[in-house]
Amino acid sequence: MTEKLQLSKSDRQKVWWRSTFLQGSWNYERMQNLGWAYSLIPAIKKLYTNKEDQAAALKRHLEFFNTQPFMANPIFVLPWLLKKKKLTVLTSKMLLSKGLKSV
Repeated sequence: MTEKLQLSKSDRQKVWWRSTFLQGSWNYERMQNLGWAYSLIPAIKKLYTNKEDQAAALKRHLEFFNTQPFMANPIFVLPWLLKKKKLTVLTSKMLLSKGLKSV
């Protein structure tokens, strides 16, 4: 992919607004995964233009997710960092653990 993908301020605000509904739907198997995936839909639509890619990305984000709701917003940045800077999963885990360690 040669073009640089960017999320606009409006896209980021849509994700932020949807993140306030993180606890709107719970299940015992995957906890807050529906709220997490719902929050990321505007970013997924912007970053993936192909419907199959959008479905695959949404399916990836429907995995287990559970956190303290006030700490969820910093975690919402990780998928964009992984896509934008091509960080590895190990790097993202280190970023997350360092950022939330002091809390």
